[in-house]
Amino acid sequence: MILKAPYYSPRSTPKNGGTRGGYAEYISTREGVEVLPRGGMADYVGERRGSNGLFSDEGVPIVLSQVKAEIDNHPGNVWGLVFSLKREDAERLGYNSARQWMNLLRSRRNDIAQAMRIAPGNLRWYAAYHDKEDHPHVHMLVWSTRPKEPYLSKDGIETIKRTVAGDIFRQNLISIYDEQTRIRDDLRARYRERMREIVEEISRHSYRCPPMELLFLELTGRLKKAKGKKQYGYLDKNTKKIVDEIVKILAVQPDLAELYDLWYKCKCEISRTYTDANPIKIPIEENKEFKSIRNAVVNIAVHYGEKMSDDELTEAKKTATGKNNATLPPKFGGYITSLMRHAGSIIDTSSAMEDSKVPAVDSKLKREIEQKKRGEMRMV
Repeated sequence: MILKAPYYSPRSTPKNGGTRGGYAEYISTREGVEVLPRGGMADYVGERRGSNGLFSDEGVPIVLSQVKAEIDNHPGNVWGLVFSLKREDAERLGYNSARQWMNLLRSRRNDIAQAMRIAPGNLRWYAAYHDKEDHPHVHMLVWSTRPKEPYLSKDGIETIKRTVAGDIFRQNLISIYDEQTRIRDDLRARYRERMREIVEEISRHSYRCPPMELLFLELTGRLKKAKGKKQYGYLDKNTKKIVDEIVKILAVQPDLAELYDLWYKCKCEISRTYTDANPIKIPIEENKEFKSIRNAVVNIAVHYGEKMSDDELTEAKKTATGKNNATLPPKFGGYITSLMRHAGSIIDTSSAMEDSKVPAVDSKLKREIEQKKRGEMRMV
């Protein structure tokens, strides 16, 4: 929808009509104007049926000569709003008749008044629908009985356009929203299915990662000697650094990296329910949503430490730091396998929880969302 919003001062000479009153006559009688029939329209009070195409608030007399005189004698500005649609949109959405436009403008006259900073009781307006072949449109003349009251800014124009277009495109927007929601749901379902496959693959595999195993060995020794609560938040600074480094290495393991990438894609699709801006992809070791992975690292190290004697830890450290750089015994790979399974389960559970947070969005919110996102309206 296109909205133009020129205004005419008492000294203005509109291109069509010569005077402001003449412009009112021009829009009400020009070729293509649709005249509302008097039959069945008790509020259409005025000249003989078919004399002009003006309409206004319910019960307002439509006498063209009086309208012209009122506008010509008005000491303040008169705005000439023009709402224009493409023919295919007008036909598809039912805004191809004067009656439909009259009902719309009457229902939104207070919103238009507010956008123009006019008290509703002071608003005066007349409009006419022109059934043009390519771009059916409505001319709406607006002013206030208090000449100094109106003010229409760019934000006000945008508000009027958004309000009127919101009503016109309501059903269309809901259909667009529903289709976009279906596509997002399908994508998330595919992502979630692949995530479940990865979690199952992780549960069947054994993993080795020497750099991470060495860090686990150091962490296990530290935690065996640590006093107090053995959770990430209670650890000293240096021990936390070891945990963070383990999670950082964990995050680049192919299975976990793909799993986290799918989690992020699911989150993006959920965010697109409300905005086209994607959330920032934070490294997993910095993501507060996955603090539980750091605690899983601590818990697994504590568990293995309880199963290992001090002598075993000492011997393992000698092996790991020996001149021959000997490989650690296979049982140390259990660290990595256990952590991979825990981390995979945590990411999978988080994704399921994100899905459960998606609320049912009512039609009003749908319209507001899509009005921000669609490209159907543009400023002129």
